[in-house]
Amino acid sequence: MTKALLERSFLHWVGVIGLTLVSIKLADRWDWMTEYPDKLILPVSDVLNAMMNWTVENLGWFFMGISWLLEWPIWAMQQILNGLPWAVSIFLFCVISFAATGVRLALFTLCATLYMVVIGYWDQSMNSLSLVAISVPMAILVGFAVGVWGFFSQRAERAIMPTLDLLQTIPAFAYLLPILLLFGFGTVVGLIASVIYSFPPMVRNTIVGLRRVAPEIIESGVMSGATPAQLFWQVRVPSARKQIMLGVNQATMASLSMVIIASMIGAGGLGFEVLAALRRLDIGAGFEAGLAIVALAIALDRLSQAFAARRPHHES
Repeated sequence: MTKALLERSFLHWVGVIGLTLVSIKLADRWDWMTEYPDKLILPVSDVLNAMMNWTVENLGWFFMGISWLLEWPIWAMQQILNGLPWAVSIFLFCVISFAATGVRLALFTLCATLYMVVIGYWDQSMNSLSLVAISVPMAILVGFAVGVWGFFSQRAERAIMPTLDLLQTIPAFAYLLPILLLFGFGTVVGLIASVIYSFPPMVRNTIVGLRRVAPEIIESGVMSGATPAQLFWQVRVPSARKQIMLGVNQATMASLSMVIIASMIGAGGLGFEVLAALRRLDIGAGFEAGLAIVALAIALDRLSQAFAARRPHHES
């Protein structure tokens, strides 16, 4: 049996090598084997540009209306974060960090936020944080809803998973441009791009978490007389809480990374400072802003991980 398989595999490789050598030999006679004919190239970019132009001309008013609505929560969050004295904001951040995990995270948050103050990037940091504070809840809600849909519907999951792969692999700037054309130049571009980029991890973790709930737990809920809604919200979701909170952590970090990228095309904040330093070839300013981004990212990562690791009161 093994000998027959080896002989078949050997014949396959001989065929592949032979076909390759023949193709190389014929390449000199058939030009189309080395250079693809220009007449056969599909005008995909022209079609996409035509579709985008039609959308902007006919539905631009709709997307600009959405942009106007989304500006309000961003503006409100910026007013709150920039309106509070920096000392009060730092104190509140440290209190939240202490409540999440203890003294160590509170001390790190204190050092990170004080660094943003002493280098003069406090306002820019709060602008970036305001976008994260709005985009993360939106990404979590969208991701959780899509994840629940995929959990209950296999047909929906077959469409959701390739879409998530596309959103997570396509370069960010590839869809920043159409978002910019549809929603205009400004902070809303960063918000929408951040939600699009950060909700896929939430979807995946929601589906995985709900599917990992032990059948015994579901059976106990059914035997207790739980309705389908109670079985989902009071049995499945609490049991999948750890995996879902991991999705929250990943969505938070993805949102921050996209906010930094989107700030280069109108969202402002720390990313714009990095871009401005790059244009001026100012290494010091770029390094300062980059460290502020790192400090903000680490603080948010540790904070979200701390809340994800906390056990519910009924499990204590």
